[in-house]
Amino acid sequence: MLSRNISKLSHFVTVAKAQSLSAGARELGISQPALTLSIRKLESVLGFELFDREMGFELTGLGRELLERCEPILNQVENLERQVSLLKDGQIGEVRVGCGPVFADGMMGPAVGRFLDQRPSINLKVQVKPFAELPVLLKRRQIDLFVADYTVIEDDPDFEIEPLPSNEVVFFCRPGHPLAGKKATPEEFCSYPLLGPARPPWVEKWIRDNLGESLRGRDLQLECSHYALLKSVVMSSDSLCAASRMVIEQELRADRLALVELEAPEIRHQAGIVWLKGNRLVGAAKDMIDVLKAMSEEGAASW
Repeated sequence: MLSRNISKLSHFVTVAKAQSLSAGARELGISQPALTLSIRKLESVLGFELFDREMGFELTGLGRELLERCEPILNQVENLERQVSLLKDGQIGEVRVGCGPVFADGMMGPAVGRFLDQRPSINLKVQVKPFAELPVLLKRRQIDLFVADYTVIEDDPDFEIEPLPSNEVVFFCRPGHPLAGKKATPEEFCSYPLLGPARPPWVEKWIRDNLGESLRGRDLQLECSHYALLKSVVMSSDSLCAASRMVIEQELRADRLALVELEAPEIRHQAGIVWLKGNRLVGAAKDMIDVLKAMSEEGAASW
């Protein structure tokens, strides 16, 4: 019953502290008759009088008891209203983000760092999962958005997709490898152990079209979605691997890895930011999307 009369309780507290109906009306910015009506309605709901009108609008005994109990509750309501406003503006709250292994080992770290600098009061939770799990987590509302290859789900009506600049997929090896810095034929390339994550359909098609005969009867020697491990194996062996350039850019600049040029058409990784269609994202989630877009565009310009 009282939960529906918060504004009337607030009127009561203002008048009680101002010790005057007219002063309370001025503070609240409403007319005195309107304030009188509000107090009368509250007294009707409560079943007792709050003020002794014959004593110059002083609090009754029950009025004093209610004031003592009412002020902390109204302060909590006021604080809740401030919290709601901050949530809407993206100043506080929680954002849950998913990403595939490519972004986890590429631009996600710098993007998270920039976001936390901009929104230090936001709690950010990041889950790194194989791509197949990310749409499921999103539909279950266990994450707010994810960034990964979206080509498998681009026709799904449940999702909104913000495409990011495509990223070149490169082949790499250790420095000093026989193919380092050289242009290799598919046959030469496939004569070495090949490593990589599970391949999406568009990669499988590219392999069939360009490496099919060379790879006939062969599987990946190591299938792994953890690029830190893949890079470590490549650095310590003659193995070869492929990745979006952003995943190995730092190692290339530090001469810890080298590129292998393959006699085949270019291949590019197409990622995007994905969220549920019709889901109104909070301000902080929108800020995360803006950061991811900016970082991806900056990276594409520098690569």
